[in-house]
Amino acid sequence: PGYVLGILRYPFPLYLLALAITELPYAVATVYLGDSFLEGESFAFLVLGVGVLLIAAILWMVAPKKLRDVQ
Repeated sequence: PGYVLGILRYPFPLYLLALAITELPYAVATVYLGDSFLEGESFAFLVLGVGVLLIAAILWMVAPKKLRDVQ
């Protein structure tokens, strides 16, 4: 996405904002999942993993509807 948006002359501050919004949840979940796995906290690992999967499933179902409404 960085190359494509750069070629299209997308404003850099908006690109950074979009990147931060999309990457922050992933980074936080990855750190907490990794930490709970290394500490051997299986309950926290399972709860965080299931939470991430639920959020992904909800977004998977909602995103196509929102995209159809935009078009």
